[in-house]
Amino acid sequence: MFYKHCPLLRYVIGREDLKSGLTYGWLSQLARQMESPFRLVMDPSDNSTVATISGGPPQHSMYLTSLYFTMTCMTTIGFGNISAETDGEKVSILA
Repeated sequence: MFYKHCPLLRYVIGREDLKSGLTYGWLSQLARQMESPFRLVMDPSDNSTVATISGGPPQHSMYLTSLYFTMTCMTTIGFGNISAETDGEKVSILA
C-alpha cells in the first residue's frame, strides 16, 4: 500500500518545484524528453505569485515515471537513469 502513495508524493513535489520555477526536476526532464512542455500561467488580475501549470506530458506518463522511480528505489540500489535532482525530491527519498 505504501508504494502507491510514494509516486503521488513525488508528483506533488515535482509540481511544487515547477510552480517555484525550478526547471531541472524530474517533471521538467520528462516534459523535455516527451517534447510536451509545461506552461506556467500567471493571472494578472490575481495579486498572488502562484502560477497555474498547464500542458506537459500526459497524466499517465507522469504517474508511471514516478512509480518506476519509486519501485526502483525501493527494490534495488537504483539504475541511475532517473534520479532525485531538486532538494524536495532528495528529501522525499531520504524520508
